[in-house]
This record gives sequence, C-alpha cells and structure tokens, in this order.
Amino acid sequence: MSSRSDLDSALSDPARYDFTVDLDTAVSSLAEPDSGVLGEPGPRVLLGVHEATLDAARGQRDGVERWWLDAEGGSWAEILSGTVTQGGPRRLWPIVQHAVAEWRRLGQPGRGRYGVTVRTDGGRRLWVDTPDNVVAGSGCGSPAG
Repeated sequence: MSSRSDLDSALSDPARYDFTVDLDTAVSSLAEPDSGVLGEPGPRVLLGVHEATLDAARGQRDGVERWWLDAEGGSWAEILSGTVTQGGPRRLWPIVQHAVAEWRRLGQPGRGRYGVTVRTDGGRRLWVDTPDNVVAGSGCGSPAG
C-alpha cells in the first residue's frame, strides 16, 4: 500500500486509473473510524491481508487532508472531512473498518510485531508476536458486506 504526499484529486483526473469514477452511483457516509488511522502501519498490514489489491494515498484537496483508496476491479473511496464517498462494484470502507477493528482487538500492534508462516502448499498464516497467535490463515479475504 503506497502513500503519496502530493496527490492530485483523483476525481479530477480519472484517466490515471483503469476505471471511470462514476459519481452518479457513489454513496457517502461518515468515515468511522477516523481516516488518520490509515497512516498507521499496523492496520495497513491487515488491509493487505484482507484486500491485497487495495492501494491508499494521502494528499490534500482544497487544503484539507484526504485519502484516496482504490482496488482492482474499479472500486474506490475518497475520505475527506470525516466523510467517505465510495463507488465501484465493491465497497472498500467496510474492509478498512474490519481491519481497524481487528488491529484494535489485537492491541494495536506495529508492523514489527507481525509475522507470516508460508506452508509448503502455498497457504499462509499471519500472526502477532508468536506463530501460535494466528491472526489470519490461508484463504483469508475481505469481510462480508
């Protein structure tokens, strides 16, 4: 998941993506938890597990911090001034909410407390602190919703 400090408004330049931002079908809601948690490395580890194609970028829009999320298949979200606006075939904000809730439940571990075990069959297990403390196993994906 990358983070770029000087991001132009993706909504003003949709040609830079492989999909068209359709604002007619977008939905908006309160951004809970606060989008600032996206800057923390711990939740970003879990986001990568739950949605491997999710990319996040932080920037400014009219002098206000904003986040832009996008994922394979044309799903996108913009978080600005406490509101998340999202569109595309899948909603990305519930994935963020799930990852943040899981991160908090685990005691808000930093990136260095995570480990991964890869099995010979290609399956993987993400863990915190010790391999016995499994967070997500092979086949983990985005939350239902």
